[in-house]
Amino acid sequence: MTGIVFMKYLFKKRNESMFDQKKIRKLSEEFGLSRIIAGLLLSRGITDDIGGFLNPDIRKMHDPYLFSEMGKTVDIIKGHIRSGNRIAIFGDYDSDGICAATILFRTLKFMNADVEVFLPTRADGYGLNRDSIRQIIDNQAKLMVTVDCGISNIEEIRLARDSGLQVVITDHHECPDELPEADAILNPKREGETYPFRELAGGGVAFKLATALIGKNAFETIDIAAVATIGDVVPLLGENRIIAAKGLYKLNAAPGQGLAVLMDEAGLKKRTVDSESVAFGLVPRINASGRIGDPKTALELLCVQKSKQELEAMAKKLCSMNAKRQEMQDAIIKKAILMAEEYTDDRVLVLQDDEWETGIVGLAASVLSGIYAKPAVLFGLRDDLYTGSARSVPGVNIYKEIKKSAHILESFGGHEAAAGLTIKKEKLPALREELNRNLFNDYTEEEFTRKAFYDMEATVAELTANLVEEMNRMKPFGCSNEPVKFLLRDVNVVNKRPIGNGSHSRLRIEQGGTEMDAVAFKTLCDTIPAQMDVLASLQLNDYSGNIELILDVISF
Repeated sequence: MTGIVFMKYLFKKRNESMFDQKKIRKLSEEFGLSRIIAGLLLSRGITDDIGGFLNPDIRKMHDPYLFSEMGKTVDIIKGHIRSGNRIAIFGDYDSDGICAATILFRTLKFMNADVEVFLPTRADGYGLNRDSIRQIIDNQAKLMVTVDCGISNIEEIRLARDSGLQVVITDHHECPDELPEADAILNPKREGETYPFRELAGGGVAFKLATALIGKNAFETIDIAAVATIGDVVPLLGENRIIAAKGLYKLNAAPGQGLAVLMDEAGLKKRTVDSESVAFGLVPRINASGRIGDPKTALELLCVQKSKQELEAMAKKLCSMNAKRQEMQDAIIKKAILMAEEYTDDRVLVLQDDEWETGIVGLAASVLSGIYAKPAVLFGLRDDLYTGSARSVPGVNIYKEIKKSAHILESFGGHEAAAGLTIKKEKLPALREELNRNLFNDYTEEEFTRKAFYDMEATVAELTANLVEEMNRMKPFGCSNEPVKFLLRDVNVVNKRPIGNGSHSRLRIEQGGTEMDAVAFKTLCDTIPAQMDVLASLQLNDYSGNIELILDVISF
């Protein structure tokens, strides 16, 4: 976006540990890797199942019945299908919630269930609400299954059950001390849970339920599970890595019709779709329907119950809403940056504006936390309550900190890196004070230093096309397995020119007699010095059939 200054960081090696060269050599020989890649894997802590990491295998996915209450959940759902009862799915309005609802809807339709989906709008707020429960009851549903929400909705679940509904919760957010009294709960983070992998996204939990219900047929929705997993920024390790890798394969080979239409409209159809394409191409468009429109637009596209012409119209609408969302987000960020000047000494930014769209403040908070290297909590006004979203920085558990202020809040939920919360207007100053006091007590200044992590130092001469091909074996990249970043010392800039609308720069750099092209996005030419240390990733870009090796400059 325009208006944000290119930020400089403290360069820090991702892992300072020194590894035995014998171990690197053994790993290199065993898996046919260069020593550079072998060292990178070790530095990222990938030491136990390197073969599984390099070659994600569906056969290594966990049995869904390892969930302590999966058997009970399946029995409840199948019982209602046999009885011909209507089943209501209630999800969240973000991409993870929409994808999770889609997976379960398509699964239950495959089982010939009488099923409908309820998604809250941004006006309803996050999670279950009483009005939706009453609507579900009025529609004669006998079972409600939540996806990507519900674990914090104690009162709402009580209302549902008191009204005669059976309730199954499927969620992945951090669990409160007291759990809702549902008929069954699937949440890998639940205390005492027997499922061996706790980092599933909401769509991942729904996918596991789908595999328990319909077996291999569930893999028709693994592309949607991958979008949910990548979009919710859960670690792309373990089972999430398998879901992401196999889902990306399906997106490229045989995507579901709804996703295929959206990919085409987003300009991705003729490209190899990777995790970055999903994160920046598909996820924002799915999210846009819930943030500034009706989330059912994205739901209906993914559920593919319309004609191709109707699906294409929906995809165009999602792209249009995403463009509008970006404009609104930029406006919030611009104003929030001005407001943040009043709180330069705070360790958490707590900002509010009655006009801010509550469906977008979380995206803006994410940008603010990156700019200021501190958590950001942004609020908009809805129904006389401030509704906000929090985004954190590495090393600061924002959910834990917000939980300490539960006595001030009306509601809250989330996980270590992000949370949603509501509060009465008059209590906002108390929340700002308490959050900052606790963050000063609980963390050192180190957590609030703007840091950019690199994996290794390299020279321009060492950065080759072969190295890129080797790094591709580490894909899919994402949370906890970020794209490889290199630190290059004392690089000379021999040429530079503006590109795009003038806010980006194209460079020619030189080091030790070797030259290479580079690009610095959102960076003005006149801010780039003649000599510098460069933090960058290495790319092979295909422009109109011409493949070029290029550095993507992150900072200098």
